[in-house]
Amino acid sequence: MNNGLGQGMVPPLEAEFAALGLDVAGVEFHEAGLVDLSPQIRALVDADPDVLVLITIGADAVTALRARGDIAPDLPVVGLGVIADQATVDAVGEENMDNVFAGPTYRAITRPEGADDLSTPEATAFRDALSDFIGQDPLTINIQQPAAAYDDLMMLAAAIESVGQVDADGIRTYLESNGHQGIRGTYRFSHENHDGVDWRDTVFVLASSLEHGTLQLAPGE
Repeated sequence: MNNGLGQGMVPPLEAEFAALGLDVAGVEFHEAGLVDLSPQIRALVDADPDVLVLITIGADAVTALRARGDIAPDLPVVGLGVIADQATVDAVGEENMDNVFAGPTYRAITRPEGADDLSTPEATAFRDALSDFIGQDPLTINIQQPAAAYDDLMMLAAAIESVGQVDADGIRTYLESNGHQGIRGTYRFSHENHDGVDWRDTVFVLASSLEHGTLQLAPGE
């Protein structure tokens, strides 16, 4: 995408790939809202890559994935986590979503291949409780955002209970000292780092694998 997101992500990605000994076969930018991204996808395919890295979202991601499905349906795609949104998958069409991977997402709330349960028992219990609470079985929504909201509220509640009042400095000190075990993983904070769940606890998933609120781990994860 020819905007701050796309342009800003290319240099660090190129640097990371170089550090891993990987070559970048080509880079293509596109303006938002184009109805056809076949020229850009074809240019990338002609560069003979092993994988297509897609940094675009929403309707543009749909257009790009449809073009890839027409031009090189067997070429693996790695994209941002939002391309696993079911609305995107439905718009692209299941037939164009083979070998499309999305991420990063939290390992704890994904399911291993062939498994009904999630990667942690806490996440499985949360999914089943959410299903009962909203009266939907199987769940048709991804539990990632509900799990995030639940973790945030429970983390804040634990901090306020410990501090005894709503005090920003006290809450920050508590979280930096104690962290929190949530549904999405273990949140660890320090004075220098407020990321929460460690990036090494994130994974990629099959973008079109939503089943009962969860996505399947990508092969090798």
